[in-house]
Amino acid sequence: MTRYLAAQYGKDHIRCNGVAPGLILTPAAKNNMPQAVLDIFGEFNALPYHGEADDIGYTVPFLASEESKFITGQTIQVEGGHYIVNPSISDFYDYVTRAKSTPFIKKMKQVHITMEVKNYDEMLNIRTEGEQKKFNDSLHYHRYEPTPYSALEHLFKEYPLKRNDRIVDFGCGKGRLNFLIHHFYQSSVVGVEMNENFYKEAIENLNGYMKKRKNDNNDIEFHCCLAEEYDIDKQDNHFYFFNPFSVQIFMKIINNILLSFEKGPRQIELILYYASQDYIFFLENQTAFELKNEVILPGLTESNPFEKFVIYQLLY
Repeated sequence: MTRYLAAQYGKDHIRCNGVAPGLILTPAAKNNMPQAVLDIFGEFNALPYHGEADDIGYTVPFLASEESKFITGQTIQVEGGHYIVNPSISDFYDYVTRAKSTPFIKKMKQVHITMEVKNYDEMLNIRTEGEQKKFNDSLHYHRYEPTPYSALEHLFKEYPLKRNDRIVDFGCGKGRLNFLIHHFYQSSVVGVEMNENFYKEAIENLNGYMKKRKNDNNDIEFHCCLAEEYDIDKQDNHFYFFNPFSVQIFMKIINNILLSFEKGPRQIELILYYASQDYIFFLENQTAFELKNEVILPGLTESNPFEKFVIYQLLY
């Protein structure tokens, strides 16, 4: 919206910028958030303190003043560097399992833990717990974190796949999504992972997964390469992204998908979880993809609009 308005009305000398606050210590936050949760946010801030209401107050007048007259179409994140290394779901999961007594924690547990990770992993004979603690060498690639099983449950209730679909998961990590899809739908699945250690764990999980199944594993593939170097197969028709890299890499991959479509026209859909604004703006303003559906996550999307799945389809 910010970029759209900036582009629409810029020639009329109208600027549009947005402010995206991080955790701000408002009275509501101080009175309702347990100290342990504040500590988790503090641990993952680049700065050693939380934001105050004045931090937002100082930013807005600047954006409205002549001092920012050459700034437009921007979203200013006032969050102390929080989104450089933001806390993962597993960090909150660890907190939930340690403290179960307060109503706040009971609510978090009800929302985030529909079904224990271990139950699914044991059923599939795989191990996908944990996330990447360190940064990648390239800042274009974000830390790996698996999509929560509870979120995937909601996705597949509203967005079932077909057996003849072929799904590519960019930044697949240890392969959680791939094995769950194959288990539910017997669809062909491809995992693309640049981290060699995660790739090796995905192969180990593949071996464990296949021990419980008699059919061969030709319809489950893992590739250890940069996402933009993956050669799009003419059968690939669904592509999954959990915000794995910068919009620059995302644009390269979308271009690869479109080139593949030109060689072999077919129905193509993108599944995005926790999609960045840059991803959305690019798709809706510079490609032939259009929004097909949104899958809302009860108890999560209301408080965080990024906590949802968005599905885009290619128009042809």
